[in-house]
Amino acid sequence: MLGSKLKQAREARGVPLHEVEWATKIKAAYLEALEEEDFASIPGAVYARGFIRTYARYLGLDAEPLIADYNASATGATEIISTRPAVTLERSGMMITPAMVVGVALVLLLGIFGFYVKTQFDRYQASLAAGSQSTPRVNLPSPMPSTSSVPTPSPSPTARVYTGVELIIKINNGPAWLRVDIDGQPSAETGAGGKIYQPGAVLTFNGSQTVHVTSGKANNTDVTFNGQDQGPMQGNGDVADKTYSKA
Repeated sequence: MLGSKLKQAREARGVPLHEVEWATKIKAAYLEALEEEDFASIPGAVYARGFIRTYARYLGLDAEPLIADYNASATGATEIISTRPAVTLERSGMMITPAMVVGVALVLLLGIFGFYVKTQFDRYQASLAAGSQSTPRVNLPSPMPSTSSVPTPSPSPTARVYTGVELIIKINNGPAWLRVDIDGQPSAETGAGGKIYQPGAVLTFNGSQTVHVTSGKANNTDVTFNGQDQGPMQGNGDVADKTYSKA
């Protein structure tokens, strides 16, 4: 029941497991184990509940009923306890218990999460620094007025002046997962978890300083920045991550 709900919700969105892995930072093998209800492949009930809550939030599902299904299942109702005798260290006499193993695993997980957060922050700061560099403008001398009598041309329309950042995103060719942050905060359109948009969707975002875009399908994401067509986003494979800053 639990696995079928997760799988049906994912397939309804048309999202492959590898894209969910990128968005949630949960290994695809663990996501597949949840969908197949193969809880023995997940290292402990604490991790399983955390994975269910994160996966459900990504799919837009209520996590509590799913966690209740997991707790009620025969495999998820109790923690997996090793039948081997506790290992005793010969030198110090310390006994390794399941609780110690779980504690060490939690410490490692927190360390990895902290490293990930720091890496993302450094990348964001580097993007801001790169985007703040403006290209110097070259002032060309005005041509001398002609002495011959020529008709006075009609005034051309005044070009639009952008005081901040306007980003128009159009989804082409296939669906794409997007998250957009405006001036360092998640946009009201995509939220912190991002959304999947279908071909033909056109979205407009306005920021006073920066608009940061993360796309799971770079080739399907066309961007117009302050009236200039940037074409499809470029990234590492399918994933694109770029900040557009005020000039």
